[in-house]
Amino acid sequence: MSVKPDGQIAGNVLFTPFVFQDHPDTKCYLLAPCGVSPVYQGHGVGKELMETSIEHLKSIGTDAVFVLGVPDFYPRYGFAPTDKQTPYPDLLTAHEAWMALELTAGTVECLNGTTMAIPQFVQAHWWDTSGRE
Repeated sequence: MSVKPDGQIAGNVLFTPFVFQDHPDTKCYLLAPCGVSPVYQGHGVGKELMETSIEHLKSIGTDAVFVLGVPDFYPRYGFAPTDKQTPYPDLLTAHEAWMALELTAGTVECLNGTTMAIPQFVQAHWWDTSGRE
C-alpha cells in the first residue's frame, strides 16, 4: 500500500499464492489487484508499488509472478505474455493480458498443467477476457 503524507491511500497491490498442481514446490504468486487512486495516477505511485513489491517477492524466494492485466503497464516491470494455464483457460481470449514475471531463471519454462488460486479469485468472471479485447 502507498500512503501519502496527508494520510490518503494512493494505491494498493495484492499478491496471493498461485499454484501449478504438478509443481507444488515452485513458489508463484498471482498479482491482483494493483490499483492507484485517480488523484495519484501519473505521479509514480504505480511504479513505486511495483518496484517495491517485486523486490520484496525476490527477497522471500519467489520464483514467478503471474498477472491478468493491462498489456501496456506490466511489461514495464519485466512481465511478458505467457502460455501457462490460467484457472479458466477457455475464457482467456485476450492472450496478451496473461503475463508472467520470472524471478528465478528457468522457472516459467518448466511450469505446466492445472493451476489453482485462492477461492476468491477462482471465479469465472475474473478470468473472462472476452469483453476486454
